[in-house]
Order: sequence, then structure tokens, then C-alpha cells
Amino acid sequence: MLLEDGMGSPVILDLKWSGSDKHRRQEIAEGRAIQLAVYGRLVGGDGASVPAGYFMLAQQRLLFTGPTPFPAHAHIPGSDLPEVWRSAWDSRTHQLDRLRRGEIMAAGIADTGGDDAGAPAIVLTPPCRICDYGRLCGVGSNQP
Repeated sequence: MLLEDGMGSPVILDLKWSGSDKHRRQEIAEGRAIQLAVYGRLVGGDGASVPAGYFMLAQQRLLFTGPTPFPAHAHIPGSDLPEVWRSAWDSRTHQLDRLRRGEIMAAGIADTGGDDAGAPAIVLTPPCRICDYGRLCGVGSNQP
């Protein structure tokens, strides 16, 4: 949902229905709120920081990446959304470069190093309690 604050500046609020707010709260605190970063990039353009957050419908709780425009208790420190966007974009660019070189990495299996050790990578932990596709991403497999 795209809102405006009292000054007419954009504010992004993503409505979520979930049994718990733990995953989204952790995502913001650890700087992994990629979906909010993408929305911020779409609304704010290049490098602009647009306040964004989640409203957890079942819990009636607001989880916000910034201290404004909502009350301070809704702020979850940890996410610099323009930086989250840059990291996600760098990771995407890096993975496309690997594909162009003919390298394909199976998702869900740890990278053992090699020439790309230390390269930018976004690592997301899937919320497997709500996903039935573990065989596709490798979660739960016996691979290291």
C-alpha cells in the first residue's frame, strides 16, 4: 500500500497475513527486507530512502524500518533499505555474470569457495514451515 506522510512524502506499507510476525521482524532487523527495498526503489527512484514496513494483519502489529512517520515502538532497527537494494542488485549481477560464464549453482547447496569466494551474495533462509518446495531449493537435503 502506498501512503503519504503529513508532508506528502511516500510511505510504503506491505500488508501481511501470517501466524507470527517473527520472520518479518527478523528480516528487518538483519537487513534482509528485500521486498521492502524493491518497493522503496520503485517508489523513490535511485538511492532515495522511502520509509517502509509491514503491517501484520493477524497480530495487528506494525513493523517499520524507520523511526518515522509511525510511533517509535513500531521501529525495528537494522534495515537501510537503499543498502539492502544495492546488495540484492550486486548479488543478482554477480549471479548473472556466473551464468554468462557457464556456471550454474544449485540453490540450497552451500558454495564451497573457488574463484568466487567472498563475492556478493544474498543468502535467504526460507520460512520452511510454510513452504512445500524443499526438494526444489535443497533445504533438508543431506548436502553440506
